[in-house]
Amino acid sequence: MTLAASLPALFSDEHGPALVAVLLTPPVLAAVLFAAAFLAQHGSRLAALWLMALGSVQPVVRLVALLLVLDATLHAGLVPAHAGHAALLAVLFGLDALALLLVAIWTTVAEGWEPVALALLVANLVAYALFVDTGREAADAVGLGCKLLELFAIALIVAQTIRWTDARVSPAATSRFR
Repeated sequence: MTLAASLPALFSDEHGPALVAVLLTPPVLAAVLFAAAFLAQHGSRLAALWLMALGSVQPVVRLVALLLVLDATLHAGLVPAHAGHAALLAVLFGLDALALLLVAIWTTVAEGWEPVALALLVANLVAYALFVDTGREAADAVGLGCKLLELFAIALIVAQTIRWTDARVSPAATSRFR
């Protein structure tokens, strides 16, 4: 089966809304940035402060924020598909999406978000493993892709918090999480 032939089936199952939401995330983020720039140019102090904070954040942290937003979008997109037959799971997806989005915003405006982001991402990985292991969810491409996003975000968070000295980890203080 060709990729083109498999796309309609992929988008029509319970993961369709999540995949569409993820595809729409980049243009929506671009629109949010353009709107914030417009508002800042027209006197919005809040928009100007947010754009300045976003601009002062390291690129790797902005990438982590993007991964968190994409993960939040995927989880939010799974809510409608699970609402009918797994209401508790739908609520958990919704709460997780909200938590991921709040942490993504936190990364752009303040410090101290790393432990919370790591805890949330690790909890997502553990929850998925438990749900798959107990048969409440089936492992699928969307779920595994979501877990890859989370693993990548975890790796970036850990890598940017480790203090590297002479190409090796400093044994005295390996992390900012003290």
